[in-house]
Amino acid sequence: MEWKFVNRRATLFVANPFNITGDILPLYISEFSKMNLLPSVNKGIGFKITPQGIEQEEVLSLDLKYLDNTLKVNFGPDRADIESTKQGETWESFHTIVDKIIKILSSQMNHRVVRLALCGSIIYSMDEEKSMQIYSKLAKIKNEQPVEWQLRKVLRNNLTTDDGTKNVIVNNVYSLTNTILIPGVTLRKGVLLDMDINTLVGTSPDNVMAIQEKFWKHASSVIDEAVVHYQTVFEDAD
Repeated sequence: MEWKFVNRRATLFVANPFNITGDILPLYISEFSKMNLLPSVNKGIGFKITPQGIEQEEVLSLDLKYLDNTLKVNFGPDRADIESTKQGETWESFHTIVDKIIKILSSQMNHRVVRLALCGSIIYSMDEEKSMQIYSKLAKIKNEQPVEWQLRKVLRNNLTTDDGTKNVIVNNVYSLTNTILIPGVTLRKGVLLDMDINTLVGTSPDNVMAIQEKFWKHASSVIDEAVVHYQTVFEDAD
């Protein structure tokens, strides 16, 4: 059965909100230009609470990308979302990019990463009949023909530092759907597997940083194992 990665994604949650102003913007552009990331700056209107009430303020948003759009970095209020759509990308090469971004955020901009997520979307190509067979097998329901369906599960496990002093709980989120609607991707027939491996909200930031390298290896391994597992499950469905 044919399958391929649509994207690889990482999210870096930070302790201090990204407050991109005209004064700090040149620093962002200068540092990320070293990674050949091109900036896109947009102006908008935000609101702040003052002793005089709610006031409007001008806010800036910053997006970064490669010239060919195969890598994008979007900044939210408390997170940086990194997405690679490069065909032939590996987890190792993607991790190298993520690590560089973490170092820039922490060393140059004083943003401490407090939570991590590694995600991936994979398309399995198949016709509608095969998709219904897979749904019937996984949902254990026969004689039902849903126009749209989604199956989701969340597993948890612990990651511990080699010296056993720090522990982090990790969510492994598996989602299967027959509705493939991804920005920039042509609507295709098949089944989409979306994986989201993330550290639990409220985890000690010190523990998250201590477990970082082990987390990336664990998360990429879980995703790769899921890809092979579901390929086997789908091929056996009839």
